[in-house]
Order: sequence, then C-alpha cells, then structure tokens
Amino acid sequence: MSRTYLRRGVKGSCERSAHRQPPTSLAYDSSGSWLVRHLTVKYPNAYNIVSFDKLDYCSSLNNARMLESKANFNFFHGDVTQPNDVLRCLQKHDIDTVFHLAAHTHVDLSFGNSYNFTKNNVLGTHVLLESIKEFGRIKRFYHVSTDEAGCPAVRQQKPD
Repeated sequence: MSRTYLRRGVKGSCERSAHRQPPTSLAYDSSGSWLVRHLTVKYPNAYNIVSFDKLDYCSSLNNARMLESKANFNFFHGDVTQPNDVLRCLQKHDIDTVFHLAAHTHVDLSFGNSYNFTKNNVLGTHVLLESIKEFGRIKRFYHVSTDEAGCPAVRQQKPD
C-alpha cells in the first residue's frame, strides 16, 4: 500500500514571512511511517505533516497513534489512485512538498495479483504527479520506490 506524506514549508526559510504557519508535507507509503514520526516529533515547529493513506491490508492507524496529539500532524484517508482524493488533500492542507514513498508491500503477494500492485504503484504515482501539476504549488517532490524485488536474484557462482 502506498502512503504519501506532505510537508508544508520549512521554518526560517527566506521565502517565508514571520507570521506564516510552517509548510506542510504529504507522505505516502507504509515505509514512510518512520519519516512521518521523525519529522513530526523532531521538528514540531518546522514542519506540518499530513499522512495520506488508503488504510489497505498492510497499513495501520497504530503507526500514527503516538502522533495524534501533535499539533503539526494530520491524517488524510484517501486513495492515491483517485485524483479527487489527492487534489482535495493538497488543497485542504496547502501542501508544498510531497514525499511519495511508493511501495505496495509484501511483494510475494503480487505474484497472484500483479494488476493490483501495478495499479497502486504505477497508476498511483501517475495520478499523484498529475494532481500535483493541476494543484500548481508543489515546490519539491521526492519519490522513493519499493526496496523489495519482484523475484529472487540469481546468484552467480564465483570461479574456482
């Protein structure tokens, strides 16, 4: 399942006025849970974080429970393959940075249902990029894909 984390600005940036709220970032992917927790907890006055998640089989709100009381954290329930969900989130939270950590986890499950994985990872990335283009105010886009391979690597034997 993919999750996107959004960040809106950086405190102290030369383009910010002294009266503006910190910028907001959007992050997307289960591997992004660590990034969301890190940015939310370590930089509470620098970043506003929005965790965008479909809450599919491989995700859990438990990953964000410790952040619910943090003023700089928000959760947005949405599907990255749905342009309306993505655009609504970008607009609602005035996002300026997107961390798209695209990974439909548990690659072994993809062998029996590769279309669903392709839809989430490839179509989801496409929808996110098109929504960002339509929104028109994203300053930074970071994309990191899965760290798992779709099949085991073939090991070459070393010559004797």
